[in-house]
Amino acid sequence: MDNKIYEIWSYVVIGKTFYTYKERPDLSIVDEKRPIFKDQHGKIIHGSDSHYYSLSIGLSNFPKEFLFDSSAQYFPYFADVREDLPAWAKWEPKVHKNCRLTTQKPGGYLVFENQETGEELKIAMNSHVYHPVS
Repeated sequence: MDNKIYEIWSYVVIGKTFYTYKERPDLSIVDEKRPIFKDQHGKIIHGSDSHYYSLSIGLSNFPKEFLFDSSAQYFPYFADVREDLPAWAKWEPKVHKNCRLTTQKPGGYLVFENQETGEELKIAMNSHVYHPVS
């Protein structure tokens, strides 16, 4: 059994959930069942303290086909991304075709990269202005 501690970031998109992981050797296990950890300075950390990531002992609870090392730059997920315009806009939103989901996750946003232009498109995680390309 893997007793290493990992920081797990989840990316919930339409139709799938992806995860990235990073080993946290700076933490030790205090209580495996709850889970509770301690950092090198003695500060107690609960596994779900962060709004952005969770802490896990081992990786066996995550589906391998959706689990990626934190050094990965992209997920195998492509979508057509439409600009999210304000209600008062009088023009049609631009649609970026076949954009690839990146592993960047700046505070509540998903980041897609337009494969043709290299442009990064930040969209709110709860937005539905993208549609998966199958």
